[in-house]
Amino acid sequence: MRPRIAVTMGDPAGVGPEIVVQALRFPEVVSICRPVVYGDAGILRRAAAVLGQAVEVADGGESGPGRIVVRPLSSLSPDEVPFGRISEAGSRAMADYIREAARDALAGRVDGVVTCPITKEGLKMAGVPFPGHTEFLADLCGGADVVMMLAGDRLRVALVTIHVALRKALELLSLPVIVRTIRITHDFFRKYMGTDAPRIAVAGVNPHAGGAGCSATRRRRWWRLRLPPAGRKGSTRRAPTPPTPSFSARTAGSSTWWWR
Repeated sequence: MRPRIAVTMGDPAGVGPEIVVQALRFPEVVSICRPVVYGDAGILRRAAAVLGQAVEVADGGESGPGRIVVRPLSSLSPDEVPFGRISEAGSRAMADYIREAARDALAGRVDGVVTCPITKEGLKMAGVPFPGHTEFLADLCGGADVVMMLAGDRLRVALVTIHVALRKALELLSLPVIVRTIRITHDFFRKYMGTDAPRIAVAGVNPHAGGAGCSATRRRRWWRLRLPPAGRKGSTRRAPTPPTPSFSARTAGSSTWWWR
């Protein structure tokens, strides 16, 4: 049976509703899953009208081309959530979509969750003490230890720091944080991707990644002496490499997964 997927609508005043309408009109999407939109039927109809799409929005049955099934968690008027404007009502609804989707996933009522764009300012306005989906969902899952991964067909990048300014990111980097990211990502590839011996490379923050010892020699020594405890059986790591060549090598067909 096709998996049942909760799709959170995102910010009602943002692009999320339009993304939902556009995505669910493709047969190749609804042929592989049973999407249910956690959101607002009226706002989805507004998005369909803006896009010029003839779409039925229903609260039961199955989604299909031209038909969107929604779990209505709000009933907002367009005046409450004008396009591009953050509002308290829209922000509370946005947070509720995520909460309910996570609860249903944990209870086994849906098989997975797909999220549409939200606003950090809106989360704060709704009283959510997290800057983004990753931290919010981790908390809803009981404080799970997670990392964010940006994934494509040929390139997957796990992030050591997220949702902070560059200066703060540099302050947050430490051996335990880097080791934690490598371990979580390594275990993910072993458990879910069927990769018996993941090859791990770390993209350096410095564009020169130490310059073979000509710059940032302290970081280079630190890597060589202290990072090996991150390893798992069957894994391979590379010393920090400049970010651009790292990503270019991977997209050109290298078999290495890259972590930053």
